Amino acid sequence: MGKKLKVEVVFGATNYSIAFLLLLVWLFAAAFFYVNPLGSCKYQLTYWRNSLIRSSSIKGDVAIEEETEVIKVVKEDPFKFHLRRLVRDEDKMQLENTGFSCHTQISEVCVSDRPVIIDNYTIHIPSSQPNFTRFMKPYAEVNAHYLVSSIQIVAGGDDNQSNSSPACHITHDVPAVVFSGRGFAGNLYHELSEIIIPLFITTFHFRSQVKFVITDFNPRWVKKYTRILNRLSGYEPINPAENGTVHCFPGGVIGLNYYGLLTLNSTDDIPGKYSMADFRKFLRESYGLKYENVFQIKRERPVLLLISRKNSRTFLNEREMVALMEEVGFEVVVVKPSGMSDLGKFARE
Repeated sequence: MGKKLKVEVVFGATNYSIAFLLLLVWLFAAAFFYVNPLGSCKYQLTYWRNSLIRSSSIKGDVAIEEETEVIKVVKEDPFKFHLRRLVRDEDKMQLENTGFSCHTQISEVCVSDRPVIIDNYTIHIPSSQPNFTRFMKPYAEVNAHYLVSSIQIVAGGDDNQSNSSPACHITHDVPAVVFSGRGFAGNLYHELSEIIIPLFITTFHFRSQVKFVITDFNPRWVKKYTRILNRLSGYEPINPAENGTVHCFPGGVIGLNYYGLLTLNSTDDIPGKYSMADFRKFLRESYGLKYENVFQIKRERPVLLLISRKNSRTFLNEREMVALMEEVGFEVVVVKPSGMSDLGKFARE
């Protein structure tokens, strides 16, 4: 105990000694070199402050200029602004210079801020690029492409290309988003992971001002996800193969942004740094769910949902599982996949 106190006293004395020596140096400089240490410190602090202000001002001016440019683009053509949010770097430069750009990360996505003419499964896009034809399958998961119909993109040529494009039967005033409704559709997991989440990532920032053009159109699938589709688009989905109708749009997106199975990337700003929490909120609002978390539900026993499958991935001891769940305190609800076809009713129950 005594040794510890002695050490603390020695260190305390050392600190005072250092402070005293610094004071002597300061006074010596003031007396013999006509330097005002206080004035010098004050001057240096003022210089640093002014430098920071100038730096902040420069950054502020750049930010203001960027913000002004964004506001200008939004006012002149809000759809171009929303479309350009889907690309970055070289792809963004190409879109701004030519009006058309494609990129492939996990999924292939093409964006046009020029007029888009859709004739069945052929999409005409006049742009300032040389004429070219591209085939793609507008479905996020590559492993399901063997189930998806191809679409043909005929782009480039500007005015020359427009001469060979079909005449418009219906002209729309909002951009198109083209994607396939087939793939592994019919399986709830794959539908959410490979269509619904990518659709949310790609289109939520349009604030419903976009029209869905669904290849491999399946009316039952559209009906199943009506609430979600209506939340993302204020218009009825379009079947491009119906009646031979040619649809014309001011711009469009072909394909959907995709990060992987049941994945959102909150660090990616294409287009909005969405997280799984954002998607859950979107689902709650789409289906009008009143509870945000399980703690708000006042029940004697928590509910556990068991999806009972018969054709594949079947639980061989389902009865025993249910008995054990009930024994540990759960209220078990067993649902067959067919009972989930009406998602609105299923969500309410």
